[in-house]
Amino acid sequence: EFKNDKLYVTEEISDHWREASNWTSKIAVIGYLLIGVIVMFLVYISRLSGNIEPIVWLFALVITLIVYSASRNLYRYSVQIQKAANESEWEAMETAFSSLKTAYIIYGFFTLLGAIIIVLAIGYYAINMLPLISNNF
Repeated sequence: EFKNDKLYVTEEISDHWREASNWTSKIAVIGYLLIGVIVMFLVYISRLSGNIEPIVWLFALVITLIVYSASRNLYRYSVQIQKAANESEWEAMETAFSSLKTAYIIYGFFTLLGAIIIVLAIGYYAINMLPLISNNF
């Protein structure tokens, strides 16, 4: 247990932080592995076709940077919250939650962007299907 003027952390809270640390480190490692899969896919495609369009490289680079940034922040959270739980360090806790906030912002922004792209794709498909549907009636 450790106290601050504004916050009192029990052993149960520290246990939850340790468990969260364990899970976020695993999720971060999965993100790093995803980067490896993206790179291997690009190498495979470039060897298969001999040439990849620059837009594909750019798209892969953007996705890789996003995944790396989110994974780095999750891993930083994992390490710092473990330190805060084990050693009762306030600075580690501040760094941990700052990293978690950044990871949430990244994931939230790109989840929203993905949802918008899906809605636009469905709308585009629906608009292009209208002539085909109207011809059948």
